[in-house]
Order: sequence, then C-alpha cells, then structure tokens
Amino acid sequence: MAEDLEITVEEDGHKGKLVARRGDQLMGRMYFLRKGKGRLLLHHTEVEPEAQGAGVGLALFRWMVEWARREGMKIKNDCPYAQHQFDKYPETQDVLAKGLF
Repeated sequence: MAEDLEITVEEDGHKGKLVARRGDQLMGRMYFLRKGKGRLLLHHTEVEPEAQGAGVGLALFRWMVEWARREGMKIKNDCPYAQHQFDKYPETQDVLAKGLF
C-alpha cells in the first residue's frame, strides 16, 4: 500500500526527482526540472513494475502537489500521468503555472 511509502526529494543542480521507497525497495520516481525560483517543470512519472496498481504514482503526485503548496512553487506539467491526475482532481490545479512559464 502507498501509506507506508517514504518519499524524498533528490536534486542535482536543476534536475530533480521525488523518490518513493518502501524500506530499501525503490517503488517509483517523479522527475522534474527547476526552472528558476519557485518554478518546476514536471516531465515524467515512473513506477516499478512490481509496484504498479498499488497507488505509488498517485502518492508521488499528491506529495508533489503538497510540496509545491508548502514552498509556494508553480508547476508546468509535461507528464501524461500527472495530467490525468490534475484532470481527475481539479482541486490540485492551484499549483499549475498559468500563462507563460
């Protein structure tokens, strides 16, 4: 289940990812680029085959939305999975960048 996941942020320069683990086992990642102060370009979500269908992608998405809210960041989304979630949960769209990014 997604409730027992540990999600952390790993960054290397302007590149970053959220990483979901259960214990020592990698469960999934959500990749982003920093595009200046307070702006993220979300471009890919990846869930390990053995974790698919267990809510890992949704946990990463929700964590990203809450992180953006806490830090006052705006997201430009290029990830099809995340777009599906933004469409499904319109209450999360407050973190989306409007207009030019």
